[in-house]
Amino acid sequence: MKKILPHFFSFPICEYMERKAVTLGHFQGTGIKMQGIGRLFVFLLMLSVLFHAASAVASSWTAEVIRVNDGDSITVKHDKRIVKVRLYGIDSPEIEQPYGRTSRSIVRQWLVGKRVKVEPMYRDSYGRTVAQVWAGDALVNAELVKNGAAWVYPRFCRERDICEPMARMQQNAQQARLGLWQNEKPEPPWQWKRKQRQQSRR
Repeated sequence: MKKILPHFFSFPICEYMERKAVTLGHFQGTGIKMQGIGRLFVFLLMLSVLFHAASAVASSWTAEVIRVNDGDSITVKHDKRIVKVRLYGIDSPEIEQPYGRTSRSIVRQWLVGKRVKVEPMYRDSYGRTVAQVWAGDALVNAELVKNGAAWVYPRFCRERDICEPMARMQQNAQQARLGLWQNEKPEPPWQWKRKQRQQSRR
């Protein structure tokens, strides 16, 4: 809401209608001056913002985790549908990388058979729902970073209010040498995958 409302109140039409009365002309010989219509217009815009914000909250849904593909991807069952979910803003080690199987095992033991809340962000090019996932009061995305089971993914983690706290968690995990940070020079999975692709072309 804090991000949305300023855009509406800076909209030129709103400013104009707030400053001036709008004359609609004469109706049945009577001049009708719509004093205060600007405030009414802004009020209606506020209602629209609130409605869309409520819709966004309502778009989150609960599901049962039925499979963990790797440390940052799960499969859930929601309304009798099977949905693949990619955890927003993070990247866990690939299965073939050091700590990759451990990361998957952590998520598997934590979530399989449990109900989670899924807050969709968008759909990726693979058709997966990219989302924040909550297990009770714990944000799974952040907890994995906090405990050294995943990196913050700079290329795709763009929401500052989500990503900046996770970046601090990553620094703390690195300093404490938690999880994947026990390795002297852990390689981010996006770099590892790029090297694998380059080698396969040779």
